[in-house]
Amino acid sequence: MTAPVAPPRTGFGSTLAGEWRKFRALSTTWVVLAVVVVLTLGVSALIVLFGGGDDATRVQAGGEYEVIFFGAGLGVWAFAFLSAHFVAVEFRTGLGERTFVVTPRRTRVLLAKAVVVAGVGLVGGCALSLANVALTQGVLAVGGHPTLDPTDPGLLRAVLLYIGLSAAVQGTIAALVAVAVRNAFGALIVTIMLTALPVTVAQFLGEAYAQLVPRWVPGAVAESLAGVSEPGSPGHLPLGSALLGLALWFAVAGAVSLHRLHHRDIR
Repeated sequence: MTAPVAPPRTGFGSTLAGEWRKFRALSTTWVVLAVVVVLTLGVSALIVLFGGGDDATRVQAGGEYEVIFFGAGLGVWAFAFLSAHFVAVEFRTGLGERTFVVTPRRTRVLLAKAVVVAGVGLVGGCALSLANVALTQGVLAVGGHPTLDPTDPGLLRAVLLYIGLSAAVQGTIAALVAVAVRNAFGALIVTIMLTALPVTVAQFLGEAYAQLVPRWVPGAVAESLAGVSEPGSPGHLPLGSALLGLALWFAVAGAVSLHRLHHRDIR
């Protein structure tokens, strides 16, 4: 007598493992991650090498950390595209049909995808940030220029959090938006606009708007959490408010994506 076949495991751990395998299996994953590395490290190296060590030293002397984050923005948006593609490919290829047969609870699948994206963004971003510090400060040291103080607690917070947190925040939002628009480029544009548009129009909408709205966009929230934004500036939030802002962005994007999942066919 043949023993009954056990049903597939569909707990959150199994779902998370499956989404991680999908992420690693995508051919675009490694290409885009390579682009992220080149943009983040390459741009910083070029600016420090050819932009002049004196300029970088003056910036650092003012207590600013921009020198180690020159290429961070481009790398973050490249990762946001990868995150959106990771989700959008489910709908473009029909892979999601099999995904939701194995795991009917769509909330679980969406949460697993978000955890994968946020985890890769945080860990990978932290590693890139540390490499950026070694690269930029090494170049400055070789040129005989002063370097950042490694014992500065503000520097440590920025290095450990800024690139990784920015990638995790923008990547997760892009992934959630991709559920709604079902197109990686469309999701990337929407995600960029969520940060860029409110800041761009601030100069036309009066002082009250400029002092209130831009500091709540996703990019500003990540900068505040990482300690990069200047306290008292239009882009700064206290830690508690920044955490609230992050939770609100994830909640809104998650609610929109879940509504789309529950009220629309996988195609």
